[in-house]
Amino acid sequence: MSISKILSTVLLGIMASQPVLAQSFNKPIRLVVPFGAGGATDVLARLIAPTISQQLKQPVIVENRPGANGQIGAQFVKSAPADGSILMVTTEHPVVILPFINTKAPYTGDDFTILGKIANLQWALSTSKKFGAQNLKEFVEHIRQHPADGNYGVPSDGGIPQMIGSVIAKTEKIEMEVIPYGGAGPMIPHLMGGQIGSGVTGLPEAISMLDSGKVDVLGIAGSKRSTHLPDVPTFKELGYEGLAVDSWFGVFSPKGINQEMKVAFHKALQLALENPEVKNRIYEMSIDTLPMSLEQADSDYEEAIEYWKKAYKK
Repeated sequence: MSISKILSTVLLGIMASQPVLAQSFNKPIRLVVPFGAGGATDVLARLIAPTISQQLKQPVIVENRPGANGQIGAQFVKSAPADGSILMVTTEHPVVILPFINTKAPYTGDDFTILGKIANLQWALSTSKKFGAQNLKEFVEHIRQHPADGNYGVPSDGGIPQMIGSVIAKTEKIEMEVIPYGGAGPMIPHLMGGQIGSGVTGLPEAISMLDSGKVDVLGIAGSKRSTHLPDVPTFKELGYEGLAVDSWFGVFSPKGINQEMKVAFHKALQLALENPEVKNRIYEMSIDTLPMSLEQADSDYEEAIEYWKKAYKK
Protein backbone atom coordinates (compact mmCIF):
# COMPACT_ATOMS: atom_id res chain seq x y z
CA MET A 1 0.00 0.00 0.00
CA SER A 2 1.35 3.43 -0.88
CA ILE A 3 2.27 5.99 1.77
CA SER A 4 -0.49 8.30 0.54
CA LYS A 5 -3.12 5.57 0.93
CA ILE A 6 -1.86 4.71 4.43
CA LEU A 7 -2.02 8.36 5.50
CA SER A 8 -5.49 8.71 4.02
CA THR A 9 -6.71 5.64 5.91
CA VAL A 10 -5.22 6.88 9.21
CA LEU A 11 -6.68 10.35 8.72
CA LEU A 12 -10.14 8.96 8.03
CA GLY A 13 -9.90 6.80 11.14
CA ILE A 14 -8.93 9.76 13.32
CA MET A 15 -11.74 11.89 11.91
CA ALA A 16 -14.28 9.13 12.50
CA SER A 17 -13.18 8.57 16.11
CA GLN A 18 -13.30 12.23 17.21
CA PRO A 19 -16.60 13.98 18.01
CA VAL A 20 -17.04 17.04 15.83
CA LEU A 21 -19.26 19.77 17.23
CA ALA A 22 -20.70 20.70 13.87
CA GLN A 23 -21.65 17.06 13.29
CA SER A 24 -22.97 16.55 16.83
CA PHE A 25 -25.27 19.57 16.69
CA ASN A 26 -26.74 19.80 13.21
CA LYS A 27 -29.99 21.64 13.99
CA PRO A 28 -30.85 25.02 15.53
CA ILE A 29 -31.02 24.75 19.33
CA ARG A 30 -34.10 25.83 21.26
CA LEU A 31 -33.42 26.69 24.91
CA VAL A 32 -36.82 26.30 26.55
CA VAL A 33 -37.45 28.35 29.69
CA PRO A 34 -40.48 26.99 31.61
CA PHE A 35 -41.15 30.42 33.14
CA GLY A 36 -42.16 33.83 31.81
CA ALA A 37 -39.92 36.31 30.04
CA GLY A 38 -37.89 38.73 32.15
CA GLY A 39 -37.31 36.51 35.18
CA ALA A 40 -33.92 35.31 36.37
CA THR A 41 -34.13 31.99 34.48
CA ASP A 42 -35.00 33.75 31.24
CA VAL A 43 -32.16 36.26 31.66
CA LEU A 44 -29.63 33.48 32.34
CA ALA A 45 -30.70 31.59 29.22
CA ARG A 46 -30.24 34.71 27.09
CA LEU A 47 -26.83 35.42 28.64
CA ILE A 48 -25.37 32.00 27.81
CA ALA A 49 -27.04 31.65 24.39
CA PRO A 50 -24.50 33.66 22.30
CA THR A 51 -21.48 31.62 23.49
CA ILE A 52 -23.37 28.34 23.09
CA SER A 53 -24.27 29.35 19.53
CA GLN A 54 -20.70 30.34 18.72
CA GLN A 55 -19.20 27.13 20.11
CA LEU A 56 -21.72 24.68 18.66
CA LYS A 57 -22.02 26.46 15.31
CA GLN A 58 -25.81 26.57 15.49
CA PRO A 59 -28.41 29.29 16.05
CA VAL A 60 -29.68 29.27 19.66
CA ILE A 61 -33.21 30.50 20.29
CA VAL A 62 -34.62 31.12 23.78
CA GLU A 63 -38.27 30.06 23.97
CA ASN A 64 -40.54 30.73 26.96
CA ARG A 65 -43.16 28.08 27.79
CA PRO A 66 -44.51 29.09 31.21
CA GLY A 67 -47.31 27.55 33.23
CA ALA A 68 -48.11 25.19 36.11
CA ASN A 69 -44.96 26.07 38.08
CA GLY A 70 -42.76 25.00 35.18
CA GLN A 71 -44.53 21.73 34.42
CA ILE A 72 -45.76 22.78 30.96
CA GLY A 73 -42.28 23.61 29.69
CA ALA A 74 -40.71 20.58 31.34
CA GLN A 75 -43.30 18.25 29.84
CA PHE A 76 -42.66 19.73 26.39
CA VAL A 77 -38.91 19.11 26.71
CA LYS A 78 -39.38 15.61 28.14
CA SER A 79 -41.44 14.68 25.06
CA ALA A 80 -38.94 16.17 22.59
CA PRO A 81 -36.43 14.09 20.59
CA ALA A 82 -33.10 13.66 22.37
CA ASP A 83 -31.15 15.07 19.43
CA GLY A 84 -29.91 18.29 21.05
CA SER A 85 -32.41 20.50 19.25
CA ILE A 86 -34.61 21.13 22.31
CA LEU A 87 -33.01 21.75 25.72
CA MET A 88 -34.23 23.45 28.89
CA VAL A 89 -32.82 26.12 31.20
CA THR A 90 -34.54 26.01 34.58
CA THR A 91 -34.21 25.86 38.32
CA GLU A 92 -34.27 22.38 39.78
CA HIS A 93 -37.88 22.85 40.94
CA PRO A 94 -39.81 21.69 37.82
CA VAL A 95 -37.64 18.65 37.13
CA VAL A 96 -36.59 17.51 40.61
CA ILE A 97 -39.14 18.73 43.16
CA LEU A 98 -42.44 19.13 41.32
CA PRO A 99 -42.86 15.40 40.48
CA PHE A 100 -42.81 14.65 44.23
CA ILE A 101 -45.38 17.38 44.95
CA ASN A 102 -47.65 16.41 42.08
CA THR A 103 -47.48 12.64 41.78
CA LYS A 104 -49.63 12.88 38.65
CA ALA A 105 -46.97 14.91 36.84
CA PRO A 106 -46.26 13.25 33.46
CA TYR A 107 -42.55 12.87 34.15
CA THR A 108 -39.92 12.38 36.86
CA GLY A 109 -36.39 13.65 37.27
CA ASP A 110 -35.15 10.46 35.62
CA ASP A 111 -36.69 11.60 32.32
CA PHE A 112 -34.03 14.32 31.96
CA THR A 113 -30.26 14.48 31.59
CA ILE A 114 -28.36 17.37 33.15
CA LEU A 115 -25.87 19.07 30.84
CA GLY A 116 -24.43 21.40 33.47
CA LYS A 117 -25.23 23.87 36.22
CA ILE A 118 -25.31 27.60 35.53
CA ALA A 119 -25.62 29.40 38.86
CA ASN A 120 -26.78 29.04 42.43
CA LEU A 121 -30.06 30.36 43.81
CA GLN A 122 -30.46 31.14 47.49
CA TRP A 123 -33.85 31.67 49.09
CA ALA A 124 -34.40 34.38 51.69
CA LEU A 125 -37.09 34.99 54.30
CA SER A 126 -38.08 38.66 54.41
CA THR A 127 -40.59 40.48 56.56
CA SER A 128 -42.30 43.83 56.11
CA LYS A 129 -40.98 46.76 58.14
CA LYS A 130 -44.54 47.03 59.47
CA PHE A 131 -43.96 43.66 61.14
CA GLY A 132 -41.34 45.19 63.44
CA ALA A 133 -38.98 42.19 63.58
CA GLN A 134 -35.33 42.80 62.73
CA ASN A 135 -34.13 39.26 63.29
CA LEU A 136 -35.55 35.75 63.31
CA LYS A 137 -35.85 35.57 67.10
CA GLU A 138 -38.02 38.70 67.14
CA PHE A 139 -39.98 37.30 64.19
CA VAL A 140 -40.81 34.09 66.05
CA GLU A 141 -41.77 35.94 69.24
CA HIS A 142 -44.02 38.29 67.26
CA ILE A 143 -45.92 35.34 65.76
CA ARG A 144 -46.30 33.79 69.21
CA GLN A 145 -47.88 37.02 70.41
CA HIS A 146 -49.84 37.65 67.17
CA PRO A 147 -50.72 34.28 65.55
CA ALA A 148 -52.70 36.00 62.79
CA ASP A 149 -49.41 37.39 61.44
CA GLY A 150 -48.04 33.89 60.82
CA ASN A 151 -48.98 33.85 57.14
CA TYR A 152 -46.08 33.77 54.68
CA GLY A 153 -45.99 34.03 50.91
CA VAL A 154 -44.11 31.74 48.54
CA PRO A 155 -43.72 31.92 44.74
CA SER A 156 -45.24 28.45 44.24
CA ASP A 157 -46.27 25.29 46.05
CA GLY A 158 -43.58 23.18 47.68
CA GLY A 159 -39.82 23.20 47.50
CA ILE A 160 -37.41 25.20 49.62
CA PRO A 161 -39.59 28.34 50.00
CA GLN A 162 -42.46 26.44 51.60
CA MET A 163 -40.03 24.26 53.57
CA ILE A 164 -38.53 27.35 55.24
CA GLY A 165 -41.82 28.27 56.89
CA SER A 166 -42.73 24.70 57.81
CA VAL A 167 -39.33 23.98 59.42
CA ILE A 168 -39.44 27.21 61.45
CA ALA A 169 -43.02 26.52 62.53
CA LYS A 170 -42.27 22.92 63.54
CA THR A 171 -39.06 23.82 65.38
CA GLU A 172 -40.53 26.78 67.25
CA LYS A 173 -43.99 25.21 67.76
CA ILE A 174 -45.82 28.13 66.15
CA GLU A 175 -48.47 28.29 63.44
CA MET A 176 -47.40 29.55 60.00
CA GLU A 177 -49.86 29.46 57.10
CA VAL A 178 -48.39 29.28 53.60
CA ILE A 179 -49.86 31.44 50.81
CA PRO A 180 -48.69 30.30 47.35
CA TYR A 181 -48.56 33.00 44.67
CA GLY A 182 -48.16 32.64 40.92
CA GLY A 183 -44.52 33.71 41.09
CA ALA A 184 -42.60 36.27 43.14
CA GLY A 185 -43.93 39.22 41.11
CA PRO A 186 -47.46 39.34 42.54
CA MET A 187 -46.23 38.54 46.06
CA ILE A 188 -43.68 41.35 46.39
CA PRO A 189 -46.17 44.28 46.58
CA HIS A 190 -48.14 42.45 49.29
CA LEU A 191 -44.98 41.79 51.28
CA MET A 192 -43.64 45.32 50.96
CA GLY A 193 -47.06 46.76 51.77
CA GLY A 194 -47.54 44.58 54.83
CA GLN A 195 -50.59 42.69 53.53
CA ILE A 196 -48.72 39.48 54.39
CA GLY A 197 -46.44 39.14 57.38
CA SER A 198 -43.49 37.60 55.59
CA GLY A 199 -42.45 35.97 52.36
CA VAL A 200 -39.77 33.80 50.79
CA THR A 201 -38.19 34.93 47.52
CA GLY A 202 -34.99 34.38 45.64
CA LEU A 203 -32.07 36.47 46.87
CA PRO A 204 -32.24 38.94 43.92
CA GLU A 205 -35.81 39.92 44.85
CA ALA A 206 -34.95 40.05 48.55
CA ILE A 207 -32.05 42.43 47.92
CA SER A 208 -34.22 44.64 45.73
CA MET A 209 -36.86 44.88 48.47
CA LEU A 210 -34.19 45.46 51.13
CA ASP A 211 -32.77 48.33 49.08
CA SER A 212 -36.24 49.90 49.00
CA GLY A 213 -36.15 50.12 52.79
CA LYS A 214 -39.50 48.35 53.16
CA VAL A 215 -38.41 44.90 54.35
CA ASP A 216 -35.90 43.20 56.61
CA VAL A 217 -34.14 40.01 55.45
CA LEU A 218 -34.02 37.57 58.36
CA GLY A 219 -32.28 34.48 57.05
CA ILE A 220 -31.00 32.65 53.98
CA ALA A 221 -31.29 28.99 53.03
CA GLY A 222 -28.17 27.23 51.82
CA SER A 223 -24.92 25.75 52.98
CA LYS A 224 -23.13 29.10 53.38
CA ARG A 225 -23.77 32.84 53.59
CA SER A 226 -24.28 34.83 50.44
CA THR A 227 -21.47 37.05 49.22
CA HIS A 228 -24.20 39.53 48.27
CA LEU A 229 -25.66 39.78 51.81
CA PRO A 230 -22.76 38.68 54.02
CA ASP A 231 -24.33 40.07 57.21
CA VAL A 232 -27.46 37.93 56.92
CA PRO A 233 -27.06 34.54 58.65
CA THR A 234 -28.00 31.21 57.14
CA PHE A 235 -30.83 29.27 58.75
CA LYS A 236 -28.28 26.61 59.62
CA GLU A 237 -26.37 29.15 61.72
CA LEU A 238 -29.65 30.03 63.42
CA GLY A 239 -30.23 26.42 64.39
CA TYR A 240 -32.40 25.11 61.56
CA GLU A 241 -30.30 22.24 60.21
CA GLY A 242 -32.94 21.13 57.73
CA LEU A 243 -32.57 24.33 55.72
CA ALA A 244 -28.91 23.94 54.72
CA VAL A 245 -29.99 23.04 51.20
CA ASP A 246 -28.89 24.78 48.01
CA SER A 247 -30.97 25.62 44.97
CA TRP A 248 -29.62 26.20 41.46
CA PHE A 249 -30.18 26.82 37.76
CA GLY A 250 -29.13 24.23 35.18
CA VAL A 251 -29.47 23.06 31.58
CA PHE A 252 -31.30 19.82 30.82
CA SER A 253 -31.98 17.64 27.80
CA PRO A 254 -34.53 14.88 27.30
CA LYS A 255 -33.20 11.53 28.49
CA GLY A 256 -31.22 9.70 25.82
CA ILE A 257 -28.96 12.43 24.43
CA ASN A 258 -25.68 10.88 23.27
CA GLN A 259 -22.49 11.33 25.25
CA GLU A 260 -20.69 13.31 22.54
CA MET A 261 -23.42 15.94 22.48
CA LYS A 262 -23.57 16.00 26.27
CA VAL A 263 -19.83 16.65 26.52
CA ALA A 264 -19.86 19.20 23.70
CA PHE A 265 -22.67 21.23 25.24
CA HIS A 266 -21.08 21.10 28.69
CA LYS A 267 -17.82 22.47 27.27
CA ALA A 268 -19.69 25.26 25.52
CA LEU A 269 -21.54 26.10 28.73
CA GLN A 270 -18.30 26.28 30.74
CA LEU A 271 -16.88 28.72 28.18
CA ALA A 272 -20.01 30.84 28.54
CA LEU A 273 -19.61 30.90 32.33
CA GLU A 274 -15.94 31.89 31.97
CA ASN A 275 -16.87 34.87 29.79
CA PRO A 276 -16.10 37.94 31.98
CA GLU A 277 -19.12 39.87 30.71
CA VAL A 278 -21.49 36.97 31.36
CA LYS A 279 -19.95 36.32 34.77
CA ASN A 280 -20.28 39.98 35.78
CA ARG A 281 -23.88 40.19 34.57
CA ILE A 282 -24.79 37.11 36.59
CA TYR A 283 -23.05 38.50 39.69
CA GLU A 284 -25.03 41.74 39.27
CA MET A 285 -28.18 39.58 39.52
CA SER A 286 -27.06 38.68 43.08
CA ILE A 287 -26.30 35.09 42.13
CA ASP A 288 -23.00 33.30 41.45
CA THR A 289 -21.92 31.08 38.58
CA LEU A 290 -21.40 27.36 39.22
CA PRO A 291 -18.72 26.10 36.84
CA MET A 292 -18.07 22.41 37.48
CA SER A 293 -17.27 19.14 35.78
CA LEU A 294 -19.95 17.14 34.05
CA GLU A 295 -19.36 14.33 36.54
CA GLN A 296 -20.01 16.68 39.47
CA ALA A 297 -23.17 18.03 37.85
CA ASP A 298 -24.41 14.45 37.33
CA SER A 299 -23.66 13.58 40.95
CA ASP A 300 -25.35 16.73 42.30
CA TYR A 301 -28.44 16.04 40.21
CA GLU A 302 -28.76 12.49 41.50
CA GLU A 303 -28.27 13.69 45.08
CA ALA A 304 -30.96 16.36 44.63
CA ILE A 305 -33.47 13.78 43.41
CA GLU A 306 -32.72 11.53 46.40
CA TYR A 307 -32.90 14.45 48.85
CA TRP A 308 -36.36 15.56 47.73
CA LYS A 309 -37.59 11.99 47.42
CA LYS A 310 -36.81 11.48 51.11
CA ALA A 311 -38.14 14.94 52.05
CA TYR A 312 -41.57 14.20 50.60
CA LYS A 313 -41.74 10.72 52.14
CA LYS A 314 -41.63 12.23 55.64
